[in-house]
Amino acid sequence: MIDSFVIVPTYNEADNLDELITQLLALPVAIGVIVVDDNSPDGTGQLADKWAEQQPGRVLVVHRPGKLGLGTAYIAGFRQA
Repeated sequence: MIDSFVIVPTYNEADNLDELITQLLALPVAIGVIVVDDNSPDGTGQLADKWAEQQPGRVLVVHRPGKLGLGTAYIAGFRQA
């Protein structure tokens, strides 16, 4: 059972996302990860989708149509949680 979620707003973070999610899911607490992607042109959103397929319920993805800002990304993550 997931106790809480970490919200990860992203834009062009494909090079960093695997390592970040790996480290978060390895923590000794029951957390999940919500990736909020602002339509990254480098494939970050698609990479996050692969994580969500591999870790259903632990990794969730919110896709947004463009760069809409950090604050609203967190709000979208809170809504998803």
